[in-house]
Amino acid sequence: MSVALSYARALDEASEEQGQESFAFQEQLEKEMGKFRNLLVLSFDAQKVFLSPLTSIQEKILFIEIFGKRLKLSALMVRFLEVLAKKNRLHQLDAIASAFRRIRWEKAGFLCALLEVACEMKKVELEAFQSSLEQKFGKKMVFEVTVDPALLAGMKVTVGAVTYDQTLRSYLSKL
Repeated sequence: MSVALSYARALDEASEEQGQESFAFQEQLEKEMGKFRNLLVLSFDAQKVFLSPLTSIQEKILFIEIFGKRLKLSALMVRFLEVLAKKNRLHQLDAIASAFRRIRWEKAGFLCALLEVACEMKKVELEAFQSSLEQKFGKKMVFEVTVDPALLAGMKVTVGAVTYDQTLRSYLSKL
């Protein structure tokens, strides 16, 4: 189990312990993680404060509390970010958010898949592909789509522990 998945499960369990296990509350937590992530991505100063080993844990926690108020983060999210700061895991926030999103969708009865494509897919193409996979697996699907030009052409789909690789890069490597 990855570190990100461990922290995502811990956040999920903490929301349940507070009696806030609803899909809507967990969606709110995901959005709050996104707000903090955007702060890290868009602000070089925030990166220096939160990702630098030179900033003490106490300073990081102080800044999390300040930005938590400014960004209107829930008390649970502020505490969670403080734990990440104490454990020096803020740099894994993207992976944690992704794992938390998968947990949330799976609890709602969806099958989560990672779809890697060589170039951006049109909405109609994605919907048709989603429909065919839903028929194959017999469950509603939700995708996390990433574009990787290194694939050259085609796509790679990962559902659970199984990867279906239909990329040109994979085909050429087999020759």
